[in-house]
Amino acid sequence: MKDMTSKLNCKAELWGMINVENELGETDREEAKIKDMYCNILPSSYSEKTNQIDITKIEHSHKFMVRAKSLKEPKINMFFKYNNLKFEFISWDIDYLNKEYINVFTKVIME
Repeated sequence: MKDMTSKLNCKAELWGMINVENELGETDREEAKIKDMYCNILPSSYSEKTNQIDITKIEHSHKFMVRAKSLKEPKINMFFKYNNLKFEFISWDIDYLNKEYINVFTKVIME
């Protein structure tokens, strides 16, 4: 993809689960910020559901395009934080032709 750098206009935080040692010397896993990265964010879909107690649940799907060198090993327990919203990873597609970028498909749930 030519001139991909100009399209990466949003700065998001990449978060994930990391191993930490607790006070008992055991290994626990907790959420921690991994790094900041520039990306292109495109909304994909939107759904709204109301349950029997009149609680509305809104789910937005987005596609984040990031450099392949910035996200070398994507994992399903990672997520992006952007504008105080948590975008959970659903899946990702790798650019096998040029190996320049990764499309990460995410969801954000609002209740």
